[in-house]
Amino acid sequence: MSDNPTETSLRRGNRQWQRTRKALLAAGQKVYAGKPADSVTINDIAEEAEVAKGSFYNHFADKDAFANEIYAGVHGELELEISTANSGELDPAVRVARALCVVLRHAQIHPEKLSAFLSLAGRRGADAPLNDGVTRDVTEGLSIGRFNGLNTEAGVLIVLGLIMETVRRIMACDFVGHPPALARSIAMALLRALGTAEADAEPIARDAMETILGPAQ
Repeated sequence: MSDNPTETSLRRGNRQWQRTRKALLAAGQKVYAGKPADSVTINDIAEEAEVAKGSFYNHFADKDAFANEIYAGVHGELELEISTANSGELDPAVRVARALCVVLRHAQIHPEKLSAFLSLAGRRGADAPLNDGVTRDVTEGLSIGRFNGLNTEAGVLIVLGLIMETVRRIMACDFVGHPPALARSIAMALLRALGTAEADAEPIARDAMETILGPAQ
């Protein structure tokens, strides 16, 4: 028995809708990766996706809604990877060090996504959803004395700043170092900046590097 023509048409239309949406999001990642977020236009996105500009509005209300979806998509991937890496881990210092290494690993595997994410992250404050986990870890670390000498806000800014700048460094065209070795050094510096004792920071940083990125060369 043949399908109902109306149902067949609807299925085909939905597949086309999904393909166009996927093309727009992929184009957005590429465009945002290559230029500052504020300079990106809907024309840029439509041209990269090879769709009519009007098609953009069949999927997104405006450029902000589109940018939020790209940001949220990368955030969701990072959040899942960090959560998996830290599953069952009770020490906030270990969780912070592993989170750093997970983001760096993601940057190596998906450089375009992370470039777009960094471009869009500049438009968000330290209270953005991605930072909820960092805030919890810093707050817990301070409450149990794992971190010292600063408040939660300062700790969150230190963590986010070092992670973002390290990602930019690794993704720079002129970077010639070995990412795991840099990750270990930055993880230790991060923990020390949060007030973790040096005797604890060094093995935590080394273990996070080896667990997430592999041994340094």
